[in-house]
Amino acid sequence: MLLSLAPATAQLFETKAAQAFMIDAETGTVLFSKDADRPIQPASLAKLMTMEVVFNAIKSGRVTLDDTYVVSENAWRTGGAPSGTST
Repeated sequence: MLLSLAPATAQLFETKAAQAFMIDAETGTVLFSKDADRPIQPASLAKLMTMEVVFNAIKSGRVTLDDTYVVSENAWRTGGAPSGTST
């Protein structure tokens, strides 16, 4: 058996995004940051509010990360937003 005694090295993370911020959800450790201090406009207030509602439901125990939800074939075929954009 051959063991490597060389220290593990972190892999570089790259993104084409103008800004990015990634943290370890369990420790709060910042894993990646790219221009994170520059204020930006949110892309979708509806998505932010959905996130708030879902996170509160998880925190209160009303839902878990293991819950599943059925999407009907009709809803699946209908697709995204009426504007023709993706959701």
